[in-house]
Amino acid sequence: MSLIARAFLVMLLLLGGYELLFGAVRSRYMPRADSIPILNAMNAQNYLYERANAEVVIVGSSLSGRLRADLLDARTINLAFGGLSALDGLELITRADMRPRLVMIESNVLFRPASDSFLDRLLAPPMAWLRKPLWALRDVARPLTVGLSYAQALARRLLPAPRVANATAGDQPTAGQPTTASDSESLFGRMLDLQRVAYSEPLPAPERTSMLEHLSAHLQDLRARGIEVRFFEMPTHPDLCELPRQRELRSELQKAFATVGYVRVLGCTGIESTDGVHLRSEEAVLVTAELRRLIKQWRAEEPPQASVPERRCESSDIRLCIS
Repeated sequence: MSLIARAFLVMLLLLGGYELLFGAVRSRYMPRADSIPILNAMNAQNYLYERANAEVVIVGSSLSGRLRADLLDARTINLAFGGLSALDGLELITRADMRPRLVMIESNVLFRPASDSFLDRLLAPPMAWLRKPLWALRDVARPLTVGLSYAQALARRLLPAPRVANATAGDQPTAGQPTTASDSESLFGRMLDLQRVAYSEPLPAPERTSMLEHLSAHLQDLRARGIEVRFFEMPTHPDLCELPRQRELRSELQKAFATVGYVRVLGCTGIESTDGVHLRSEEAVLVTAELRRLIKQWRAEEPPQASVPERRCESSDIRLCIS
């Protein structure tokens, strides 16, 4: 047997052994991503390989990432990507030929273009094929991710959680965060000031044009496949809601896509947030409950859906055949 053949055999044995090992612990495993890109990949792969039959898909940024998955309907999946935007979720649905009944598009940071590198890594063959049957090749099963997840779970059981005076349950600090109420207030004020500066700038014309062109193409594709679409706006701190960037973005979307539903979920009144744009845990509960109600309402308004024919992959782009 040649050296190459022996090396290939060893690789297959190691891969098979790790697949069996991960399969044995998967039901008791609570994954904790070690970085935002890994968390994004885990969420996308969960949709592609485990939740492809989800009837409602929420696409968005880290703002929508604060929604409580456990409070959403079982037929709904939250495809929010930190550091990215709803355009990445739309691109994933289009390029992987996914077919939900309803797509909910978070509008807050749609001016941020889709990341080609993120999508290419997810959909590039042959790994995109192999991840479907083999959990060991998915990001959720990375040895580093598994090891850190178990280490964090052990630390939570053995070590007391640090607390902040007057902090809300679910908003406890992590390492490196302020540990007194005055420190937290000072940091929050600085972050809110930064958001005010960013939101006070109007959308540059090239970004606005590119955003509307990409959105128009995605909406045409989704509707051609019988998929309903709605825009929703996540609430932010009241100081930001009516600043030029957010107001212009809202107006442009409502004008360009007048036939598409647009809703501001709960509005901004009373929102404190953690940094001006990301919801606190108790706020996320209320917004999730309201969004679930809206989804139920919109689905009740849908006409009966005709049966969708079985998909046959006839494309030369193998990335469209992975699900």
